[in-house]
Amino acid sequence: MGKRILPALALACLSGCYHYRLTPQNVTPAVRVPKRTVHSLAWGLVQTNLDDKGVCMGNGVTDVVVSTNLGFILIGVATLGIWVPQQVEYACAADKF
Repeated sequence: MGKRILPALALACLSGCYHYRLTPQNVTPAVRVPKRTVHSLAWGLVQTNLDDKGVCMGNGVTDVVVSTNLGFILIGVATLGIWVPQQVEYACAADKF
């Protein structure tokens, strides 16, 4: 039994990163905003909020990608979830004519 757990644990640690993508239908992308690292502190009580700062100019977004990597996961585990960084990337919708 113990011989099976160790390879499974090693495989889980080597999995690296994961991504979540939200993409609405029938929207044309125009401007891709560079990835930003956001932080969640105190189990989500304090969070980094994103502001498009006029980049999308009221057009909305075409997709949002939230991702993490092994380093961010290790930070979350080491701090028992007190500090959890993630990366967020999104694209603005094109102007409607």
